[in-house]
Amino acid sequence: MDSNYKDIIASVYNITYMLKDEGKSATYIQELANVNPSFFGVHMKKIDGTNFGMSDNLKKFSIQSIIA
Repeated sequence: MDSNYKDIIASVYNITYMLKDEGKSATYIQELANVNPSFFGVHMKKIDGTNFGMSDNLKKFSIQSIIA
């Protein structure tokens, strides 16, 4: 995985990006209601400290509600 994890993450990102406008934010949770619903990003930090991210991965916002 070490040699191609960026390609795998980029592929998953590109597939899921098409779904980014599906659903609604949980506005009953105040912190989530304040988040721009157009934010979409992915970030991975490996155990060795290496980071890889795409799109809005550097924006800080609450992740109280996530889909796994």
